[in-house]
Amino acid sequence: MSIFIIDSESLANPLWLNSLDQIHIEIEYEPESSASIYHHVFFINGLDKQSLISQLQKEIKHSWYAFCVDENEIEIIYNNKIFSYTTLEIEYHDAVDYGIQQGIQKEFLDFHRYLTKYTNIIKKLGKEE
Repeated sequence: MSIFIIDSESLANPLWLNSLDQIHIEIEYEPESSASIYHHVFFINGLDKQSLISQLQKEIKHSWYAFCVDENEIEIIYNNKIFSYTTLEIEYHDAVDYGIQQGIQKEFLDFHRYLTKYTNIIKKLGKEE
């Protein structure tokens, strides 16, 4: 099963998230963010992965990204590009370089930090079921 991790701030229409199968919401405090100091990060059940990626790419703003995580693969999804990695990788150079080209500040491209935190949340969610 794939789980999408989407910041509501990243979407042109955040209400789109209401139409999806939400399994968890994490509220994060990021005082250095110029977009918003509070970010609502939604964990979405991705039953139809390809369809959801297509919809997400239409909704996600330029210079934002989302994640799709499953047992074997991590995908970093921008509005017009997708980077795929195995879950064993800890460096995401291509996705970071692309994010910098899109104007994202480097401190928000620490994918390893974000993914470590988010995969730990996913593991806890699995134990609660």
